[in-house]
Amino acid sequence: MITMLPEYNGDRCAITGKPMINAVGFFARGATGRVCLVLTGELRDGDEISTLSEIREWAESEDGGYLDY
Repeated sequence: MITMLPEYNGDRCAITGKPMINAVGFFARGATGRVCLVLTGELRDGDEISTLSEIREWAESEDGGYLDY
């Protein structure tokens, strides 16, 4: 899942290395159920943006799952 991360604007993009203007974070679930930020990048056309609340809900949708952010 992807969400906007304005606090990362100006930081280097994990994909291109360039400073980000519209920073987004890519979240993934690990084997233990923990969901965490795994990559930051620049917003692209077609990205489906979720809220942090939606990501937390998704994280907790599995037994033992939680958001580590």
